[in-house]
Amino acid sequence: MALLESIWERAVSERRTHLLTVMGPAGIGKSRLSRDMSSLVEGKGGRAVRGRCLPYEERTGYSAFTEQVRKVAGIFESEAPHVARDKLDRTVAALLPAEEVTEVARYLSLLLGLGVDAPTRERTHLFFAARRLVECLALQQPTMFVFEDVHWADQSQLDLLDYLASRIRDAQAVLLILARPELLDVRPSWGTGHLAHTTIPLEPLSTTDAATVASHALGKQVPGSAVERIVRLAEGNPLFLEELAASLSEGVDDTQLPTTIRAAIASRIDALPPPIRRCLLDASVVGKTFWREMVRVVGELDEVDALLEALEARDFVRRVPSSQLEGDVEYTFKHILIRDVAYGTLPRTQRRERHASVARYLEEAVGERTSVLAWLLAHHWGEAGEPARAVDYLLQAAEQSRERWAKEEALGLYAKAMELVGDSDELRRIRIRLVRALTLVELSDFGAGAAELDEILPSLVDRDEMEALFGRARAAFWLGDTDSTLRSAERATELAEQRGDRELLGPSLGYLSAAHGMRGDPGDIDRAIELGDRAIEVWVPGARPIDLAVVKNYQANHYYWTGDYETAAELARSTRELGGALHSVEALIRGGGLHGLTLAAMGKAEEALGLLDSVIARARELEVPGWLPYPLNNSAMVLRGLFLLEEARRRNEEAVELVRQSVGWGMPLMQGQIDLIFTDLLEDDVGKAQRDWPGLWESAVKGGAWNEWLGTGRLAVARAEIALRAEGPEQAVEEALKAIELAQRGRRLKYEMAARTILGTALVALGRGEEGLAELRTAVAGAERLGTPSGRWEALAALGKALYTRGDDDGAATAYKQAAEVVTAFAATLTEDHAKSLLAAPSITSILAAST
Repeated sequence: MALLESIWERAVSERRTHLLTVMGPAGIGKSRLSRDMSSLVEGKGGRAVRGRCLPYEERTGYSAFTEQVRKVAGIFESEAPHVARDKLDRTVAALLPAEEVTEVARYLSLLLGLGVDAPTRERTHLFFAARRLVECLALQQPTMFVFEDVHWADQSQLDLLDYLASRIRDAQAVLLILARPELLDVRPSWGTGHLAHTTIPLEPLSTTDAATVASHALGKQVPGSAVERIVRLAEGNPLFLEELAASLSEGVDDTQLPTTIRAAIASRIDALPPPIRRCLLDASVVGKTFWREMVRVVGELDEVDALLEALEARDFVRRVPSSQLEGDVEYTFKHILIRDVAYGTLPRTQRRERHASVARYLEEAVGERTSVLAWLLAHHWGEAGEPARAVDYLLQAAEQSRERWAKEEALGLYAKAMELVGDSDELRRIRIRLVRALTLVELSDFGAGAAELDEILPSLVDRDEMEALFGRARAAFWLGDTDSTLRSAERATELAEQRGDRELLGPSLGYLSAAHGMRGDPGDIDRAIELGDRAIEVWVPGARPIDLAVVKNYQANHYYWTGDYETAAELARSTRELGGALHSVEALIRGGGLHGLTLAAMGKAEEALGLLDSVIARARELEVPGWLPYPLNNSAMVLRGLFLLEEARRRNEEAVELVRQSVGWGMPLMQGQIDLIFTDLLEDDVGKAQRDWPGLWESAVKGGAWNEWLGTGRLAVARAEIALRAEGPEQAVEEALKAIELAQRGRRLKYEMAARTILGTALVALGRGEEGLAELRTAVAGAERLGTPSGRWEALAALGKALYTRGDDDGAATAYKQAAEVVTAFAATLTEDHAKSLLAAPSITSILAAST
């Protein structure tokens, strides 16, 4: 206890969360140690909040943590969802800053499975809400969070525990984990990587300590030989010692003592008077935790209070101070082994009857709110031999797990449902497979979801077929599979139009639009814009809002690529706002990043950087490495325009490294690497750009989807610039013509004008003055149409230089003057530091010098 006390005091004094794992076999004393630790904590002004992991197969995720949240908020399992939500809201409001209350309460509601909030597509929000609750509870009062039986924890619970242990900041908290060694079979590296972590392995009692425990448990004079026998049989296991001592106290001859802990428990159960024994067996069907009224109804017992008191007096069960069911008394078996042995004593037929009784009682208790206890109802109906009823609840429980982002648990529940359905109902099996496949897609396991959908699509009809096609299009889209996205979205759109399904028509059109944007063939971007506009126009208000955010984001990209920055900005702003309202990390971060980029393209650099920095900060706070590269790359482009090249490079390099570490999506990796080549060119490191370019070109060509045309289009302009600076004007002309062709294919007016600027400069250098000037004037006109300040002054400066070379001093002066006016006007919109950086850049000083 001295070690435990020091850990607690250090966590409180240093305000540093400590992960404390107590590990040992069944009966070794983990629960007793945790009770002693709880008493110590409460005696020092802290509090202990307990939650237990459950041994059932039908788990929906986070059982221990959600039990803790319910206890903190005073929520009963039997309460209506709206009542529970109200209690949760009040609890969160009392603990957290006002600006966080709405968001944190929503995600905690999803974790609890209340079913009153729209689900999220990101687990990040759920975990962050859990973290904030734990932090604020510990700030309010030093708190020990006790997680019992963690060897039974589902994957989602273990992920959450790992997250909390590594992320909680500045909080007086201890996370106490009680587990058997089997936990290490599931998580071999448990606890590693956490700076404040202690594992305490509980060893068997020494012979002396065991004798002391045995003597204390007996409570009377017994022969020394009996104590010695108990100590020898128990082998240092405290629970076994107590059970053997109880057997002696209840009259068993010490020469007839059982030789295993289960046999000792069974012997004591067999010796109980019949009514008490029956009550114990009835309670075992309910579970390790059970309730008075449930046992009374299941066993049809009249004297249930007296029977439970007798069991408590005999140390089989313990009354729990506070109940999870309002108006009922909660009990728990002293140890899970006692419950297991009692349950195993019941004949199978009697078990089934009692499980059915428990299930009926629960259904009556919760009424129409069966989703609250769907996992438990599935368990009891399954054990009652009623597979059809069990399957219904398994599917409800799987839906809850999906909403909680407990992926492994959801898939396990679907698998259990499939097992119970068997081969007798092929239509239902197909339906379950469809729901499972769509769940995989929704939880971002796109490869597995796509494979499952491909297998079952030939068997689907009507709305199921349409949902599957739409899901397949989504999966293919995120996998970068252009052909499959086109094929699935086209078929889904065709069916939606044939059947007049307006809800699916908008999303199907939206993904068809995105598929054309992925491919980027001649005419595709125009088609993408046409389809995207129609999708948004026909979208049913309120339907599939997350998909609407995705479609608007890609439609914003389509308009940005073509140079319609105002429309792009409006769509990106709408995407970002939808992301905030829907708590969608993807829409919030990607929409915000693109909105910043479009603002910069319109000459609003300071507004753009302010927005982008806030988006980056939010992405860091939420710890979403998969989405953070987008605003990092976006902001780097703005910084390059201000010649803040060191910071631009740092952000691109961070984006590239994040994608590599997370094995994330290739597009931000490619764009970040291309950005670095443009930074090299701005720093006059043409040699490095020249060395890196071939490998990137090959990757872009082989990358498929956007990389193939969007990446190659940008790289072609970089290649033309390299040629102009290092390989001579003839090569520059050749490369610039290729760049123009690629830019026109994707309607990238910005890059077409950049390539024409290079082409015009190279032609003038070759003595083809009129051709060169024509190209440069075309570039100036195009840049003016786009309106981006940097594009305008670069084209004007190139024209001025060419005119000067051709002997047209007046024309050159005019062009340089116009370029300088653009620079000056833009600099006036910047902060002092940013303006200073811009005006000190060599290319800018030369423009300003030439204009005077």
